[in-house]
Amino acid sequence: MGLEHRLNSGRESGFSLLELLVVIIIGTIITVAAIPSYSALTSNYRIRKDADSIASLANLARMRAASDFARVQLSCSSTTCSLQLWPYGASSGTAETQQTVVLSSGVSFGIASGLSAGAGGQKSEAPYQGSRVQTIASSFFFNSRGQPIANDSVGTAVTDYAIYLLGKDGSSMAVTVDASGRPAVYRLVGTNWLAATN
Repeated sequence: MGLEHRLNSGRESGFSLLELLVVIIIGTIITVAAIPSYSALTSNYRIRKDADSIASLANLARMRAASDFARVQLSCSSTTCSLQLWPYGASSGTAETQQTVVLSSGVSFGIASGLSAGAGGQKSEAPYQGSRVQTIASSFFFNSRGQPIANDSVGTAVTDYAIYLLGKDGSSMAVTVDASGRPAVYRLVGTNWLAATN
């Protein structure tokens, strides 16, 4: 027993340089393999967060219209969506700067190519505003009953409002508003729009 103890005591405890290099190489391979998955995960998170934020803003616009007896506009331009309050009978709205959604990096307004149907029962994938193709600034209008209307002198009911979001990885989401004013979020899976769930 004394001889064995003396033979083992000459050996240093710990890891050899070769063992450390093998562990570092394996760790690097695992990290490099995980980066694309992480990138896709963060991209999907960003577009979903933006779609949910716009749906919440649409809900707020609907509630503000009913509570303030006014027409409220949810207006989106290049990278932001905001609310404008149009008092009854007014010809223009007042911007509410504290109620704004700014799109995340890598998310833009747009539509994925190759679609044959729109989200939420729309007739096609083009963003519509009361059956008219939207201009650069996409808008939803709500009347004092919280229902979606066209921006016209009559307040024509609208059933196919939608705003489409496009991620830098090609993922797409849509925020739609039905005839009652209730917003819904859809995710593009293949060529089909499916209701997004948490």
